[in-house]
Amino acid sequence: MKMATVTEKLIAGSREIADLASTKKIDTRGLVCPFPAFEAGKLAQSAGPNDILEIISNDEYTATTSIPSVLKIRAFESAVYKNEDGTFSIKARKT
Repeated sequence: MKMATVTEKLIAGSREIADLASTKKIDTRGLVCPFPAFEAGKLAQSAGPNDILEIISNDEYTATTSIPSVLKIRAFESAVYKNEDGTFSIKARKT
């Protein structure tokens, strides 16, 4: 299990989800809205029941609003945290 470091700041969701080790990961840095949310949706669709998803974004609105909304529609619970380098990580698991 990956433990978030003290340089990561939990913004939304539970620490329990944020601390899980990811099994599927995508990096959407540099993509503009709505493409990060589309990519997150495709990742969620391909996920198995035990997969832990991680989506990396460099856009705060996308990370805190768009991607979590897409994941929620697909019955995933998520946690968003800000990394030391200014990027955001969204971790999610099927509910």
